[in-house]
Amino acid sequence: MPARPDSRARDWWVTPLIAGLSLLIGFAAAQATDMRWLGGLIVLAGAAWCVAREWRRTPWWRLALLLVTGAGCFVLAHLLADSLGPWPAVLVSALALGTATYLLVANRPAAN
Repeated sequence: MPARPDSRARDWWVTPLIAGLSLLIGFAAAQATDMRWLGGLIVLAGAAWCVAREWRRTPWWRLALLLVTGAGCFVLAHLLADSLGPWPAVLVSALALGTATYLLVANRPAAN
């Protein structure tokens, strides 16, 4: 029976996409509802999902670095908002987080 293709090679884009989208959706929810806590909850849920998905196949230190990077991108969005405007700042931060997530977790050897 032929070996099953590694699902990681097929779906390398899922975790980076969810990481970036969690910032975008969290901001959109906070703006639409005027409940900042809801946006924060969505961002935290996205981070938890990404960690849960990558837990077995990514070394712990990469996941820790990813969480620190996510917090940094959250802060970056707030810092850039005055100069770029809120939506462009969140878009830049979400792109940065998605890229960092790709670099930290995509196509990496298992943590064994």
